[in-house]
Amino acid sequence: MSHQNKQILRLLDFFRNLLFRFFKNEKMRTVITKFTSYEVVSYLFFGVLTTLVDAGIYYALIYNHADEVISNIISSTCAILFAYFTNRRWVFESHASTAEETLTELIKFFEARIATLVLSTIIIWIFKLLHWNPYIGKIIAMVLTVVLNYIFSKVFIFTSKKGNKKNAEHHKQVQKEL
Repeated sequence: MSHQNKQILRLLDFFRNLLFRFFKNEKMRTVITKFTSYEVVSYLFFGVLTTLVDAGIYYALIYNHADEVISNIISSTCAILFAYFTNRRWVFESHASTAEETLTELIKFFEARIATLVLSTIIIWIFKLLHWNPYIGKIIAMVLTVVLNYIFSKVFIFTSKKGNKKNAEHHKQVQKEL
């Protein structure tokens, strides 16, 4: 684990312990521990960056009078590329080592992202069809996309990773110290 990751884990431990002072209930502590894991926090951080890439390109295209659906496809494609590299490296710490493993992972990633792209495009299209605000439609589409993308990445795409074992061991140690 890199020095930078250790510092992030220490910061997460500090934040978690601060929350534990207010929440004594064991069930609540379990929820706090899950939502302050390195993986979840890094996914949210890079998810925000991915969302900024997506929204920035989308809004720039809309501002320049591009079609909403085409703007969504372009912005989402750029966001998918950005998300793959950040999720693979920093969030799920993929250890796919062979070309075949990496290609399989990449294909799964793009399949999942294309599925959420189709969903977000349908939402944008419905908003356009009903003459509703395209910015609100995009926000709704992005929220659903973020949640579904995490589930797909966690369950189906980045399944063979050593990072999760390290993270789980670290959290067990934190729980024992409390």
